[in-house]
Amino acid sequence: MPTRFAGQPLKRLEDARLLRGQATFLDDLRLSGARDVAFVRSIHPHARFRIDASAARAIAGVVGVFVGGDLHPAKEIPTVVDHPALRPCRHPLLADDKVRYVGQPIAAVVADNRYLAEDGAEGVKVQYDPLQAVPDARAAVAAGAALLHDGLEANIAADFTVRVGDADAAFRSADVTTRATYYVHRYTGMPLETRGVAAAWDAGTGQLTLWSSTQWPHTLRDALRDVLRLPEHRIRVVAPDVGGGFGVKQEIYPEEIVLARLAMLLHSPVKWVETRREHLLTAAHAREQWHDVELAARRDGTILALRAEILADVGAYTRSLGVLCPSITAASLPGAYRIRDYTCRVRAALTCKAPAAAYRGAGQPEAVFAIERALDHLAQTLGIDPGELRRRNFIGRDEFPWEVGTASAQVPVTYDSGDYQGALDTALMLSRYDERRAAQAVERAKGARGRLLGIGVAAYVLLTGLGPHEGAVLRVDPGGGVLLVTGASPHGQGTATMLAQVVADELGIQPHEVSVRHGDTALIPFGVGTYASRNAVV
Repeated sequence: MPTRFAGQPLKRLEDARLLRGQATFLDDLRLSGARDVAFVRSIHPHARFRIDASAARAIAGVVGVFVGGDLHPAKEIPTVVDHPALRPCRHPLLADDKVRYVGQPIAAVVADNRYLAEDGAEGVKVQYDPLQAVPDARAAVAAGAALLHDGLEANIAADFTVRVGDADAAFRSADVTTRATYYVHRYTGMPLETRGVAAAWDAGTGQLTLWSSTQWPHTLRDALRDVLRLPEHRIRVVAPDVGGGFGVKQEIYPEEIVLARLAMLLHSPVKWVETRREHLLTAAHAREQWHDVELAARRDGTILALRAEILADVGAYTRSLGVLCPSITAASLPGAYRIRDYTCRVRAALTCKAPAAAYRGAGQPEAVFAIERALDHLAQTLGIDPGELRRRNFIGRDEFPWEVGTASAQVPVTYDSGDYQGALDTALMLSRYDERRAAQAVERAKGARGRLLGIGVAAYVLLTGLGPHEGAVLRVDPGGGVLLVTGASPHGQGTATMLAQVVADELGIQPHEVSVRHGDTALIPFGVGTYASRNAVV
């Protein structure tokens, strides 16, 4: 038996009940007297609309049909991560008189069961007056584009510039410059478990309990507090077992707030589980950005400066994360390289698509793709091996800590340590890089008869392990039982096992003697959640 458990191989403590089918996911919840909810969603990307719910309300078993005005004082999704350049284009809980993307919720139908709720949703008659759609970011900023939001002068949610040093002066002194545009297409995460929400209201105590398949229950509680105007201590948010997240569940969604308000209005528990089609249409999209990247360099390959413009497609509205992802791209674009002069303009374009948010890296993979493609372009222009070009421009071991000069989520970016050249040399050696380059040259010399051999080199500096804090409460009962309650909200990472190892080492006990509870704001008053690899940083 090891004397220290952290870092040792250990069977995951949480897996037995998961493998036996004993977990409790959102759809496993059975609330006494609960009614089911279905949503009427837009079939047009941009339109004005009117609804007639009389036929739906007449269906036996349909409790009610609710539109945006019925949810007062709840109105729209609050911003969790703000930005000085962010303009007002928040997502309404239910569309008022205009829809801006396919799948946008228009009305909520409550019924005695899900089948009747779906029948009621089909019974709601929606008359659309289609408007010109804005299909992508380039169309959004083109002359003559339809304006999506009346309160804005353009289809731009934010327009800001990041500046470090004097890039323009460095470009004027360069021996060579390169420029190209790199596009990253649209993604969304696809967890095995779709989103789901259940809510119950105790009118006697004024207590709201909401269950959600969320990555950040405490943040969701705070959003409900602000939107519903309830005291924080009267809101309990529970994240039961969550079947995957990937950043898609690190968001405040309209359905979460709508169900909370419906439970309060009806004095009855309510429940909604997302269909896969709804997930594809309305869960957070991500990544779609255009990157116009220029590099200035000397003939020996030394990079002097970087200039860039990012045009991000953030969808029809901003939700809780605002323009966080394109701002992280701008903060991350210099990558692992010794670039002291840098400027980047970011425009977040509003389009007729589901709103964008975080997904696996949250803006950083886009930056890596763009800067690494730009490095390859420069290497080809100068006739320098791509690996060698990177070695010449990596931040050196003796230059750490390295102040990038940018800010991610308003926090200055500093690389604390590293040996990038050493890591590159090891990777090239293990991959037999020189041997593969020689084989590639032989095949290319054969012309059309040769095989196409691709060899890629890339560097990725990951901004991870984000703060500012996380909640934890450790209790030891009179019988010696140990309970750890954490504000983290895992969804497959093995967090309970990891935390039990840490506690076992500190208390001198076995990991299986530590019970770990998470995902319940009633057990611990503060927490942040699980995202950005922040629970266990390697």
